[in-house]
Amino acid sequence: MSKAKQYKIKLLGKPYMLIYRPVIGMEDIASGAFNAADMEIEIDPRYNLAYQKESLVHEIIECINAQCELELPHMKIQILGMGISQALNDNEIIRQKLLGDRG
Repeated sequence: MSKAKQYKIKLLGKPYMLIYRPVIGMEDIASGAFNAADMEIEIDPRYNLAYQKESLVHEIIECINAQCELELPHMKIQILGMGISQALNDNEIIRQKLLGDRG
């Protein structure tokens, strides 16, 4: 098995690890997971790239929800994640202006 890719990230000023590895125990229901206790976001690399990106946005929203005690229901987090991901994917101008991404 190949070594998991890991990245140090900050969300709301706190350090987290972003780890690309199979999400064990949730294979059939989740392509990502947020673990507040371990301060980790996992993204399952077995999914296609578009789904991985959407999962990352979703897990970032999960983290913000937890840190800020927003108590958003999971369905609203899913809707926000899909909407933000779609806006980024479908609009090059948003990626350019917001992220400095040319492609």
